[in-house]
Amino acid sequence: MKIILTQSVWTIILLWGMVDAQELPRVTPVDWSQVDLADFTDQDIDVLTGNAPNFPLPYYLAHFHRLADAVVEQGEHRGFIDLAVWRRPGDNRPYNARIMENILSLAFFYCTDKPWNPYFADQAVRARLEAALQFWTEMPNEQGQFSEYGWGRWSLAPTAFATKFMGETLRLLADGPPINPDIHQAAIDTNRNAFRSSFEDGHFINHGRVFTNQWGNFWPGAMAHIDLFNDEDLDQQLRKWTAATSVGGPYAFQSVVGYFNEQRGPCWRYNFGTHMSNTLMAWHYAKGHGVNAMSREDAELMHWLVEEHTLFAEWLGYNAVLEPDGSEFVLNRAIETRQRLGSFAYREFPMADVVEGLRPYLPTADQIAERRAGIRQELQAQWPQVEALREEDFSAFSPYAFLHRSHNRWYPSQDEREQAQAELPYLARANFIHQRVDDRYVFTYVRRPDYYAAFNTGRRGTGRQRMGLGLVWHPDAGTLVQSQSDRRLEAWGTRARNAEQVYEAGDIRPDAIRFMLGDEPWKPEYGVHDLPDDTADLVASYSLGDDRGWKSLAFTNEAILVTVQHDGAFQEQIPLLVRQDDNITLDADGVRLERGGVTMVIEFNDAQTLEAMDGDQVTVIVARGTDELKYAIRWQR
Repeated sequence: MKIILTQSVWTIILLWGMVDAQELPRVTPVDWSQVDLADFTDQDIDVLTGNAPNFPLPYYLAHFHRLADAVVEQGEHRGFIDLAVWRRPGDNRPYNARIMENILSLAFFYCTDKPWNPYFADQAVRARLEAALQFWTEMPNEQGQFSEYGWGRWSLAPTAFATKFMGETLRLLADGPPINPDIHQAAIDTNRNAFRSSFEDGHFINHGRVFTNQWGNFWPGAMAHIDLFNDEDLDQQLRKWTAATSVGGPYAFQSVVGYFNEQRGPCWRYNFGTHMSNTLMAWHYAKGHGVNAMSREDAELMHWLVEEHTLFAEWLGYNAVLEPDGSEFVLNRAIETRQRLGSFAYREFPMADVVEGLRPYLPTADQIAERRAGIRQELQAQWPQVEALREEDFSAFSPYAFLHRSHNRWYPSQDEREQAQAELPYLARANFIHQRVDDRYVFTYVRRPDYYAAFNTGRRGTGRQRMGLGLVWHPDAGTLVQSQSDRRLEAWGTRARNAEQVYEAGDIRPDAIRFMLGDEPWKPEYGVHDLPDDTADLVASYSLGDDRGWKSLAFTNEAILVTVQHDGAFQEQIPLLVRQDDNITLDADGVRLERGGVTMVIEFNDAQTLEAMDGDQVTVIVARGTDELKYAIRWQR
């Protein structure tokens, strides 16, 4: 086989030999006598929610020399950042391009000219940044693909993430102190090449449809590259793929019901986390905040992002319920496919200045000011001491701490947030039946004056999901029932004697469930719909296992009525979200959960035994029966 080396490859080889012969100077620790806390702005020291800094900026400044000095100095892995502070310790290997995302951290301190930063234009930092960049340019294959979990295991995630973090790195270097121009150009070329196989040939696109957060890194990465280098070909390819992956496109990343696909279903952590990081950076460029080719608003890209996130906000509005005291939103978590998240206080979603449906979930501008003042007070109390660097912690020194520092965030006033919260569907209306239906799931939401319930059916995307009754909320008492994902005891549903899981840990196929709206059969319609009679009783019935029985739920004005018919012994599990000051009692007739002047009563017929069992984050009512069991969930004041 004849191997032809291009001029750029010869340049890289020559550079490697040149820099490998040089010793890398050590980066000295910060002299804190030269750094004043007052030099840091409130925004500098802030610690946000989501993919953002885990610590105030002085923490990263204090430990930066550890990261920089971990750049390998000699040998075939010269330039690799050999310190387990980003990603899992077992994955801290020279083939893992995700580790090298911390090149952004090196570039941030080298390029940031602030009074608190002694590393600006520091020559030791430059030498180690150049070595790390040189190593990074040698990592991909000829198609520009990177590896994460083994030598030569080229995959989407490390390739797409590389473009996002390198996009911000190249932005910093564009106006920063100089580095070796050949290494700089090699990094630009390597970054551009990372788009080629995916953007030109659609490589990894089917994987991207399953893990949308991964491919989604290409959006901001491409925009950053387009802005800096006015790459018209990349710009055309970007628009081709944003259209192809939009709702209704041939490779749709987002369900028509609103979630962004993560293993064939919704995942709150990924939809809130990586996806919103991608969006924040993409919105920055779409809004015209670039420095060159994307320095003016781009109506096409803005429209694409607004449409997607308006739909996502609507989806979230039915699946995250606000507790009456305003302390947190509780999620319909039983449907999550990958990671677990049961509730959140507030999230810092991007685009809420134009997507009003995201405003209910943001902290207010006053809360941000209070948070920053509290962080400054804590720093002042122990200055200049900061938290120790915990090696082998997944995100002890995350490049996300620096990725979004140039990207503006918007926060609502208290009035703006309250107005937006009042528009949430379960707060704005006392009666409705709403369904969101795609080619895999039927999600049903019922609002009555005394309750709001989420009922989930479909073909599961992963074994973590639990179908059936996912959430029950009361307007004055808050969330009272929450089924848990990836759990045996804590999932709502029916469990045969000696079975490992409830039946609802399996599919409730859309073609196997029957709905009755009032006295008429109802067939769910693809898309997003309010049912025509918003006050009629809705009954949902489905089979249990292979002809072991059937189950029905009737959502009436006064109660949720459940009937189970089962061949032989079984138990019914009802996970109650019990708060610290709640009072829960069991007697022969059922269960009473008292909270804030409201009592939820669960009345059983034909239960042989009743038991309250402590579970993970919930108290589980276990009712045992044989052949048949009925119960009603009601409310009393």
